[in-house]
Amino acid sequence: MTVASLDMPADTSAIPSDMRSRLAGVVAQYNERPRTVRVVSYAAPATGGAEQLNSFRAALDRAQVVAKELSAAGIPAKQIQTEASPSGGEAPTGRIEVQLLP
Repeated sequence: MTVASLDMPADTSAIPSDMRSRLAGVVAQYNERPRTVRVVSYAAPATGGAEQLNSFRAALDRAQVVAKELSAAGIPAKQIQTEASPSGGEAPTGRIEVQLLP
């Protein structure tokens, strides 16, 4: 279940202050019912192998920034998974989805 969607510019690795309040809502939901948190960041489309790898690396870096923020807010790091995924129709480049798994 996706509990938060954040749109970060693809070329940034810092969380804007307005997104911190949305992450606080994720922490509150986690505290009500602790479970695994998945952070998925969407990578920009690319044509070459190296370009695609760099895009996925940047997306994973963004996911890890969000994971660190969630961990600092009280969610145990062992409960957080991060991943990069190709962007597509409903998930534009730079989108980060935070999911609470069943």
